[in-house]
Amino acid sequence: MRFAYRLQKIVDLKTNEKKQAESGLSAAITALNEEERRRSGLVDEKLSLQEQISGGAAGSLPVSELMLIQRYIDHLDDQIQRSERNIDSAQRNVEHSRQHLTERMVDEKVWAKVREKAHVAHTARVEKQSQNQLDDMAAVRARNA
Repeated sequence: MRFAYRLQKIVDLKTNEKKQAESGLSAAITALNEEERRRSGLVDEKLSLQEQISGGAAGSLPVSELMLIQRYIDHLDDQIQRSERNIDSAQRNVEHSRQHLTERMVDEKVWAKVREKAHVAHTARVEKQSQNQLDDMAAVRARNA
């Protein structure tokens, strides 16, 4: 006798929810990594310009160009600060996604355990029915013998 779990759709739903939570966590981690790369690029660009100003090139550059570079460095500082706020937000999003995934994993595991218990009970019922049929056949043979 084949086992057909009557709540299988719920088990499937919980599995799908877990997969969606995994995708959400993956997307959150990707966004965090992208923002960290962006900040790193901004910091590298700022350091390069600061070296250009403080290095030997500063003496050969006109004051107006030095002021322009400094304004751009200030702009990069603003961008770096914004990027750091974005990173903080992305880290919170990653943590939230992790918690959500953990909840979905627990939920899925609970439903899988319930299904497994139902399967074990079904198997025991089928084996008992088979044993009863064998016992009945043995009793009929004993009476006829």
